[in-house]
Amino acid sequence: MAYPDEALGSVHLFQPEPYTIHHPLHTAIMCELLANRLEYTKEQRIPIIAASLTSNIAMLELQEILHHQETPLSAEQKKQINEHPELGAQMLKEAGVNDPQWIKMVGQHHERLDGKGYPEGLSGDEIHSAVQIISIADRYGAMVSTRSYREPMTTKRVLREFFLTKGVELDERIILSFIKELSIFPPGTFVKLNNDETVVVIKRNKNSMWPTVCSIQGPNGSYYAHPLQRETDKDPYTIKDAVSTQVKINTSLKNLWGYD
Repeated sequence: MAYPDEALGSVHLFQPEPYTIHHPLHTAIMCELLANRLEYTKEQRIPIIAASLTSNIAMLELQEILHHQETPLSAEQKKQINEHPELGAQMLKEAGVNDPQWIKMVGQHHERLDGKGYPEGLSGDEIHSAVQIISIADRYGAMVSTRSYREPMTTKRVLREFFLTKGVELDERIILSFIKELSIFPPGTFVKLNNDETVVVIKRNKNSMWPTVCSIQGPNGSYYAHPLQRETDKDPYTIKDAVSTQVKINTSLKNLWGYD
């Protein structure tokens, strides 16, 4: 991937409606980054990306409804959710897809290591080895997205939840590799500096505690006319903590990353 930090930044900052458009794209971005870290070849990564883009093809309309729904799932909705992996795999076959890896990953993308997934309750080695790459990317993208009934979860909280379930729902190696790939402060997330500026992370560095950031809001709460790049390895620009609430961006993404 030519611009991994910018791509990862879009996962957190660029979430236009409808959800069914940006979610599979963001899932595919994270699958590519994680699969590359795990040293999958280009040929191995292609069906993973294809599966990540089409895993919910059988429930696109329902997925958009659920993104805005504030009431509990109906019995019919639960049935559609449980059936969508197998139905999606069948739809791809009928559309002419003949890649067995692609088809298998779509059919298994909600299976869990401990056998408590669906639709077949597979466990361990019964599940395609790359399915967990799609699973963790899909879940992360959903958890950090805004919903009508809740604010997006912070990266810190999501990664902590993944870490606490390592070896149960997902393989420990997959989870730890995902956390390392994103880093403690992934691009597109917001943090507060020791000088009380609010900043957005734009670049992961070798030391994940010291990312490159752009200040967008001063200590008094006023927004800067232009983002100010900071390096967080020295005071007063060291990081105090992650920001748990949504922060307004008053500049374009291209200005944050310095596009021409």
